[in-house]
Formats: sequence, structure tokens, C-alpha cells
Amino acid sequence: MQEKIQKNTELARAKGRTQSSEARLAATDFIKFREYVCGHRTYEHMQVWIDALNTGQSNKYLHGIAGEDTCILAPRNSAKSSVLLQWVAWNIGVHINLGLSLKILYISYTIEVAASKSRQIKAILESKPYQEVFPKIQPSKSKWGEREWAIDFTHAGVSVIEEP
Repeated sequence: MQEKIQKNTELARAKGRTQSSEARLAATDFIKFREYVCGHRTYEHMQVWIDALNTGQSNKYLHGIAGEDTCILAPRNSAKSSVLLQWVAWNIGVHINLGLSLKILYISYTIEVAASKSRQIKAILESKPYQEVFPKIQPSKSKWGEREWAIDFTHAGVSVIEEP
């Protein structure tokens, strides 16, 4: 893992950016990621969700998030959607840093809600703090639409030939 972080730091430097110690920590710690990239504190009830999502289990396609399905039930305005879309953005970077492509299907009760969440995830990926944390992530020039998008896997150095 340290080798992957070092390569990420080298890529950031090559792009003319320096990667702060906070950015390096955010690449491996979701709580630090939320603080550094999104400017959000993590409260006790959110930590329960994060612990359920970050299972520590891995398989051929998922690192640290494999395992049983998870359902989060919480009241309105408890930040479920915010935490989840930030977690998705963080995991895209984590998986790319490990050389893994990650496919995500965001489902909601209406296409409009799902599209809104998709836009929010894309905005995180395009933000300067995110780019410092995960410099390998760059929008695909050919697929960056409202309902379907991808990162530039060539820029990220990730093969998509062996996709699930």
C-alpha cells in the first residue's frame, strides 16, 4: 500500500502539484477524506455506517468493502446520502490507486434523484482537493455525461480488459 501511495505522490509532483501530508492521509482514511476534501465532520452515528460499509473484506474486484449487502436506515437529514456519495468518490480513488477499476450503479427512487447524486459525486471527483488526494483520477473525455460517466482509465494506468 505504501508503494501505491508513493506512486500517487510522484504522479502529483509530475503534474506540478505537491501532495500534502493531509492529502496522503485522506487517500487511505475516509474520515480524513471527508474533512480534507468535503469539509465535513464525521459524527458518531455516521461512524456506525462507515464501519458497516468498510468491511475490511476484499475479493478480486473490491478492496476492503466486499461482503454482505448493507442497508442503512436512518431519519431524514441525518446525512446518509452525503456520506454515501462521498464514500463512493473516495472508493473510486482508493480502488484506482490499487490498480482496480470499480463499477458503481447508483439507484434511487427516481432517475432525477439518482442523477443529482451522480452530479454530486462527479463534482467531488473534479474538485481541487480530490485531485490532490487522487491525482490519477481524471474525467473520461468520451464518457462524462449526466447519467453515465467514467474516469480516464488510461490516465489512471488501470486496465479495463478484465472487467467483471
